[in-house]
Amino acid sequence: HSCARALCDAPRNLSDPMIKALAAKGGVVQVNFYGAYLSAEYARQEDETRRRLAPARQRLKEQYQDNRSEYIRKVMELMEAEGPKPPGLDVLIDHIDHIVRLAGVDHVGLGSDFDGASGYPAGLEDVTGFPLITYHLLKRGYRESDIVKILGGNLLRVFETNERLSRRQP
Repeated sequence: HSCARALCDAPRNLSDPMIKALAAKGGVVQVNFYGAYLSAEYARQEDETRRRLAPARQRLKEQYQDNRSEYIRKVMELMEAEGPKPPGLDVLIDHIDHIVRLAGVDHVGLGSDFDGASGYPAGLEDVTGFPLITYHLLKRGYRESDIVKILGGNLLRVFETNERLSRRQP
């Protein structure tokens, strides 16, 4: 799960040639919701905040050395309280649009990264925000059948193809 490097030059994000190559093999780019993969400005501000909060993060690490999940939760709370405002939902939709223009609607999906990132666009902190994505895709002129693909249909197609191919393997 990555975003478009053309819109945010993060090493994790895919270049346009990578996106086209993935599509040529039938793959799906699962667009990530993490603000630092959506916006270079947000990434810069977040890095600045991490440096500034390094002592506080170290204290939390020592305090919760026997409870990693609580440590992560506390660090995420600290970053949310002290860090930059994440990019808006429109930036996420821009990444979807870019990938659709390059590769077609059959090669884009959603890869939220709810299991370890922070700095999500407002309203997309968990799956209850998915209707916002639908709404914004409709506003941009996407057909309902294409939205179904983006919301999971494309990923299911890849899984079904892999399952079918795996049955042929000795």
